[in-house]
Amino acid sequence: MESKLRKKNLEQVKMVIEKISDIEPKIEPKIRDLVIGFQIWSFTTIMSCEGDLNGLPYPWLTIPFKYVKEAARILCEWNYCQGPTNPINPVIWIIDPTAEPRIRPLTEKHSLKALQDDAIRFGRWLQNLPEDFDRWSKD
Repeated sequence: MESKLRKKNLEQVKMVIEKISDIEPKIEPKIRDLVIGFQIWSFTTIMSCEGDLNGLPYPWLTIPFKYVKEAARILCEWNYCQGPTNPINPVIWIIDPTAEPRIRPLTEKHSLKALQDDAIRFGRWLQNLPEDFDRWSKD
């Protein structure tokens, strides 16, 4: 089966995100790298939030249902790769089946700041992921 994942130009995606961030509602700084990371891989992101102790206490973004399989592939790769960097208490990212699929971290044992820092790391990792990262995991 052909993957829908296609890597876009990083600078072009950043320019689009910066234009979006100039209007309301803004893409918040602590989720921006993750939004850019998913959009580089041709995902449409619907909404995002860097997290808030008075709301959902974790960063998140939503994607259309048609991207769930590709998102799962990326999350499996990230969760597998980042485990060795923090084997005692890794942040695991999941797809939460809400009204629109929400990509978010599991929040047990992690502060909002730790989750936001991980969202930034995850986004930057996505931005630098090679085009053929999933060549071994395709159907």
